[in-house]
Amino acid sequence: GKWKYSELKSILNAFLAKHSDINALYIEDKSAGIPLIQEIRATTRYPVKPIPRHTDKFSRAYQCTGYVESGRVFLNPASRYYTDLVAELSSFSADKKGRGHDDQVDCMMDAIEQLLIKKNATSNHTLNVNSFLSQI
Repeated sequence: GKWKYSELKSILNAFLAKHSDINALYIEDKSAGIPLIQEIRATTRYPVKPIPRHTDKFSRAYQCTGYVESGRVFLNPASRYYTDLVAELSSFSADKKGRGHDDQVDCMMDAIEQLLIKKNATSNHTLNVNSFLSQI
């Protein structure tokens, strides 16, 4: 969803209350994310890693496509997120026609970039989205 700063702060506080053992918080470095990043750095011990946006969503998605097509990203059909995520992925297009929300697509691309592309592009790791999403 699209949230105001105060809503993001409440969501983040609930998340942190549930998950105190996280290694880092990845937050998009634009809009309401900017003051949220600043506040987390000033008031908590959690390391924040801003996610800059240097390219458009379609270019980012194109960069991730090979990882998905090669089977290095696993979506569990029995998971609670599966139907909504697949519907969102299926409606994602370069021309933005027929596309509603793309927040899950955005998060999936961020996960692929952080866990596969940047981390170790030459390794044979697979991103288990079910395991990743159960952590958040």
